[in-house]
Amino acid sequence: MPSDDSEGMDVRAIWHVVTQGWWILVLGAVAGGVAAYFISTAQPPSYEAQVKLLVQGSRTPGTPSASDLQTSESLARNFLELIKTRSNLDETAQAIGMPEGSGEGLRGSVSVSSPGTFIAITGHDSDPDRAAAIANAMARVFIDDFRRRQFTQIAQFQASLATFGIGQNEAIIAAQAATLTALSVVEDAVPPGRPSSPRTRRDVLLAGFAGLLIAGLLLLAREYLDDRVQSAEELRNLTGFRSISGVSTVGSVRRYRRARSYEAMILTNEPATGLVEAYEFLHTNIEFAAMSMSKLRSLLVTSATPQEGKTTTASNLAISIARAGKSVILVDCDLRRPMLHKIFSTGDAKGLTRLLLETATVEEAMGPTEVEGLSVVPAGPLPPDPSQVIRSSRMRDVVAKLEESSDLVIFDSPPLLAVTDAVLIASLVDGVLLVVDTGHTRRQAVRQSVELLKQANAEIVGAVLNKVSSRNASYYGSYYHDYSSDGVSGNGTGPSSRRRRVRARLSGLKRLLQRKAPADA
Repeated sequence: MPSDDSEGMDVRAIWHVVTQGWWILVLGAVAGGVAAYFISTAQPPSYEAQVKLLVQGSRTPGTPSASDLQTSESLARNFLELIKTRSNLDETAQAIGMPEGSGEGLRGSVSVSSPGTFIAITGHDSDPDRAAAIANAMARVFIDDFRRRQFTQIAQFQASLATFGIGQNEAIIAAQAATLTALSVVEDAVPPGRPSSPRTRRDVLLAGFAGLLIAGLLLLAREYLDDRVQSAEELRNLTGFRSISGVSTVGSVRRYRRARSYEAMILTNEPATGLVEAYEFLHTNIEFAAMSMSKLRSLLVTSATPQEGKTTTASNLAISIARAGKSVILVDCDLRRPMLHKIFSTGDAKGLTRLLLETATVEEAMGPTEVEGLSVVPAGPLPPDPSQVIRSSRMRDVVAKLEESSDLVIFDSPPLLAVTDAVLIASLVDGVLLVVDTGHTRRQAVRQSVELLKQANAEIVGAVLNKVSSRNASYYGSYYHDYSSDGVSGNGTGPSSRRRRVRARLSGLKRLLQRKAPADA
């Protein structure tokens, strides 16, 4: 999940997760609702009927006091367990016509509660009349049983007085009567008109909300546990470095689908599409970065892991710079799996290894392309130990000669974490451009790559977010230039004319800074 120190960014990140995973949220809500509907409709209906008893404890003469009410509430709570005794259940079963000794079967059909000084006895049954009969019978049985218990206690007390020669005394009898607890029915149970359960509508709504909540939590958990780089902000926070250009990213390119591959080239002189504009924007940002450097005559384009689009990025960047009127040499330093000779069809060019072996000149090692100003140095015959060849002192001389032969030399290398070749080349060139596959490159891989480049004392120009999905473009950057398979371009913030104005302003700012540079010096 993209991280930021501000609360606003956290809310923005959560909102992005919600908007991108809305279909999962909808699916969770619908699944919960549908499941609740089928479960609810499969259950038999159940009815509830309730009878209310008023509890009046021993009280002082006159108006009942607060202590009398508290005593009644306490008695009501204490009576809850007394109501569902085995004997009361058996008598209730007989009262409603059930066989003798079947009272235990009613235990789950009766529930009791104590709202204040009342006792509520609720009967549950699939028949509404039977539910009311259970509640009323239980109330009558409990009242009769409780009265018998009280009268038995009074009789035992009077009998004990008689043993001591104390006869009937009106004052004693009145005092005993004042200690009695009165139970009375204040509201009989009546057959309900509709079942208490299942409540299909309520169950569907609650289950739908629960499904929505669970789906949302799963989305957030997935985003939190996902260790892939997703944004420029995340990349900056992840690496902890800020490039010489002031930001950790110098450009981004949307994912492009063509045939069976995501690889997209701008070899043809097609009209200005989003693909072309993306690399023009990248070229402009690299020029801004170069203004803060002593020189930028050679640039390494690499990535942390394979299949992140470094070769495509290097090729399209070279084409874009050459079309801007500069001479560019694109060198294939991937002496294990070279690709540039296939992309540009270099023909009889002898390549980099011949140049290192001094069996070819720079002109012989290069092959022309259909893009004016761009030459390609293919890998050439592959050596048995590429790392040893690149580590040789001859490689530094080759880099210097290539820099003398063009305005900019762009090197395409193997991934940083795969072999040591890229690190060796990084120590020889002026700057390094790191390609990061959005949604694919792991955070730890980026950390390790940046650490390797720092150990090689490489000047990191910045990173390119490659293969940015269309759905993330508007969220993950202010100036995401993109391209699509039908040639329609857009950056997620406005039409192509707006992008051209932005690019023109950036170019004007660059020229202004260049004019001021001599005076400042």
